[in-house]
Amino acid sequence: MGLIFSLIDNMVLKKKRNLLSTSLMYGVINYVSVALGRAIVGSGDNYLSYSFYGKELRGYIKVAILLVAVYVFNVILNKIFKDRYEKWLRTTIGIYSALAAMYMVFWDQLIINISCIIFIIAVVASFVLLICFKYAPEIESNPKPTFILLFVLFGLFSVMHYIVGPAEIYAYSKEDFIYSYLDLAPHLWSGAILFTLIFPVLIGSYTPQKIQRLTCFFIAAYNLTGYIQFFLLNGQMSSLDGSEQKWDASKMIINAIVWIVILILLIVLAKKFKKAKKLIIGVSIYIMLIQTISYVYLFTSMDITQKKDKQVIEDSVFELGKENIIVFVLDAYDNQEIQMVLEDNPNYIEPLHDFTYYNNMNSRFYYTDFSLPYMLTGGNKDELDAEDKADTYTWYDNDCFLKDIESYGYDIRILTEKKYVDKFVDTNPVKNYEEDSVCILDEEKTLSHFANAIRYRNMPFMLKGFYRYGIYDFIDVIADTNIYRMGTDDKFDDIVNAKGLKESGIDKAYRFYHLYGAHAPYYMTEDARMDYSSCDPIAQFKGALKIVYDYLRELKESGLYDNSTIIITADHGLNPGQVDALKDAGLSCDESKSNPIFFIKLKNEYHDELNVDSKPLSHDQMFDTVMKCIDNGWNNKYYETIWD
Repeated sequence: MGLIFSLIDNMVLKKKRNLLSTSLMYGVINYVSVALGRAIVGSGDNYLSYSFYGKELRGYIKVAILLVAVYVFNVILNKIFKDRYEKWLRTTIGIYSALAAMYMVFWDQLIINISCIIFIIAVVASFVLLICFKYAPEIESNPKPTFILLFVLFGLFSVMHYIVGPAEIYAYSKEDFIYSYLDLAPHLWSGAILFTLIFPVLIGSYTPQKIQRLTCFFIAAYNLTGYIQFFLLNGQMSSLDGSEQKWDASKMIINAIVWIVILILLIVLAKKFKKAKKLIIGVSIYIMLIQTISYVYLFTSMDITQKKDKQVIEDSVFELGKENIIVFVLDAYDNQEIQMVLEDNPNYIEPLHDFTYYNNMNSRFYYTDFSLPYMLTGGNKDELDAEDKADTYTWYDNDCFLKDIESYGYDIRILTEKKYVDKFVDTNPVKNYEEDSVCILDEEKTLSHFANAIRYRNMPFMLKGFYRYGIYDFIDVIADTNIYRMGTDDKFDDIVNAKGLKESGIDKAYRFYHLYGAHAPYYMTEDARMDYSSCDPIAQFKGALKIVYDYLRELKESGLYDNSTIIITADHGLNPGQVDALKDAGLSCDESKSNPIFFIKLKNEYHDELNVDSKPLSHDQMFDTVMKCIDNGWNNKYYETIWD
């Protein structure tokens, strides 16, 4: 539409204007007009592109009518006020573009509300410049070197934050992503190209020179100092496991001093603008070349373009058999956290009245990467002494736990991360591990979350806390998929509540649901919704159980509750990362204890209130317990049952 309006200006209204910059100017006007409309109807917290997902043709026609009306109104104002209006409009667009660019460099992609706020600031600022300071912009008269500097600076930011940085994150953690880099790259590249092309033209064409120079300074300072922080100052950084990473005060002070010294040097250099431009352009191009070499290395040595094959699919996991064994693994849910829930609401676990609660259970391992493979396979007795010695690949042989279950004719479907189910020797017993997967990414969320991860990497220690990220962020970029995404417990609950549970015609079903449960960070609300601005551990502990309660309700309504053996447990209890996260949230716990929850209801078991058993047990006893429920004559193969 911007190009159409620009052509009308040039060919019909006979206004001699630069076609590219004028098209982009109208593009900004169109963007802001639609954003204001969406903000008024209550969609301000979304990205503008999200407002068009699934929109029918008549919706686009309404938007087109709005934009034509805005263009006509703009022409009328231009006729009435002439040069004064033209100067105000161009100055407004320039200031808006500079502020929007700065927001995207230092914080995030533009959501609708933020776009509207920035535009209002630009409107007020342009009036102040034109009326109070008699600012008189010379239309499209900015010198060419400024354009070159803008293109180089925006190009370097895009290379670091949208292209090379995300590729590095993906390459070094590619097993943790359910989508391939080929799914990811088009969104990152298109965002980088648009960011590099659009903003330099708008800022170079319409922004006052002083604001233009300030914009260049701040972006150049961040690009160069952030690059130094990443390569020289970060040192060894901890994994982001939900707990807040902390640095000692002396390290933070030294780091801040280094940043201040570098910024002072850049300010001194900026006073000699012409020489500074050449130096900054040269250094920026050099860094881009280094980044390009790094990108080529990732492609040639780490095979980041490898296509994802089989995935854990959500289809059919809610279809059950005439007889069922159902295992809920609520990640990191500890007995101490159940006690926190009961202190808040003593009756909260009443829906589990048919269960027996073993409150002195121990997990074999402290962390999911070992405990989940162990719970699926039974491990290898000769390799279970320590996590650093255990080789989980050797556990997935022909004689492991899930294959024992399969030998009794059970249909096995599991929800967990792909890496825990793709190692079985010969045939894989997991029926929902297949190639028929779909994964569509949201472009603006992709740009937002991956760029934020690079900001975290590049910012000084004192500011990194504002840019924390976790696995949720890289899951949140997925717009639509049938692949199971760890950390989407709310979606699990939605499917159960919307579609219920049903018998699929099979005789026996084994269902294993590994949910995010009580694991930090605490983004889940009490009603099992995901709120990424939240940090309420007890609400999440309740929300995790609420999902189980919804499942049990649907199980009863489907008539499958009686013939189902149900286990509710966790892969591990409190570990150092979870303890730190609880402390950060203001809750205390006993660091010396780590006891995952363990509730079990046998087939046709009923009682009026929850049974509690405090004898010492271990996950080692889970395997023979399950097999005993399948075959009463089962001779203990792994360790023993919880009843022995």
